[in-house]
Amino acid sequence: MYKEKYPHDDLENLTEEIVYQQIHHLLESDASIELTEVSLQDVAAIALNNLKPLYATSFLDKINPRDEFKKEIASVTEEAAKQVKAAVDRVMEQPHD
Repeated sequence: MYKEKYPHDDLENLTEEIVYQQIHHLLESDASIELTEVSLQDVAAIALNNLKPLYATSFLDKINPRDEFKKEIASVTEEAAKQVKAAVDRVMEQPHD
């Protein structure tokens, strides 16, 4: 793969972590939601496909983001909660596995 040819250790799409965080919160707060491993991946993929990527390029961006970046993170987190809920509803109505 081409990505492995270039340095990328600090490049991270924070939206992925935010989506998994929102999935975790939803599963913790609603015991009626049961997802298989495949369904969980489907939920993540559906949500991520409907969200703007938010990349960090350094460790400092991740642990101590600038104020403007914090606002972007908050915005993506809010939208991710909505998208994850919609994705769970969709996957539970039409399970992949």
